[in-house]
Amino acid sequence: MRLRSACINVGLSFVVTAVTLLVMEGAARVLTARRGMGKEQNEFAQYQVHDPVLGWRDKPNARVFFHRREYEVELRTNSQGLRDRERSYEGSAFRVLALGDSFLEAYSVPLEQSVTQVLEKRLTAPACPIEVINAGVAGYSTDQEYLAYRQEGVRYHPQVVVLFFFYNDVLATISSFEYGRPKPVLDFRPMHPLVANEPVPPAPPPPAPSTRRRKAEVRSDGSNAGPGSTTGWRSLGSFGLSARCIRQTS
Repeated sequence: MRLRSACINVGLSFVVTAVTLLVMEGAARVLTARRGMGKEQNEFAQYQVHDPVLGWRDKPNARVFFHRREYEVELRTNSQGLRDRERSYEGSAFRVLALGDSFLEAYSVPLEQSVTQVLEKRLTAPACPIEVINAGVAGYSTDQEYLAYRQEGVRYHPQVVVLFFFYNDVLATISSFEYGRPKPVLDFRPMHPLVANEPVPPAPPPPAPSTRRRKAEVRSDGSNAGPGSTTGWRSLGSFGLSARCIRQTS
């Protein structure tokens, strides 16, 4: 009886935690869609372009710098638009194709520290050359990774395909808008999933910067002071208290 009660409590705790995380993730995505991607959006715009099937993709031969307090990294893409060394579509080595998002693209670390490069070095033996191809694209979800494999990944003829999955892919896969940009939505009714909203529209232009209206200055007699007035108000803060004083302006 006690074991059953404990199992029920553990199950309820798991469900509550999962629901809470999903709600928080959904709220974060709504805010992200409204505000855009933040600072990283500037870097992504420098090396990603619109794609009518995938939503967006990395440019070939692109170069961009990420400057953060935690890291400073130069990101380069090869001639196929992968954050990887140059790869040919044909090759004799055993090939592993990795599909994923920014965790796989790994723009926060140098290329040689990315998971695909580390795996390639550890798996390769003199008698058994192995290539681990990095097809990760920042912002992708599982549906886009599937489409990227069908469109481009198969051309590398991989013997093994590894899918890097993160929990936010659950919500992203059923969404038509992600990180402030339209993305594909798959129709699973046919034998092979199709993009229901193809062509995927390009991202809307960023909102114009808000123009704050200049607050009218107020004279000591309470009337509005227009441009060129000689007196106005400003606030002085001291220990959380504010006081007003008249200042002379030229």
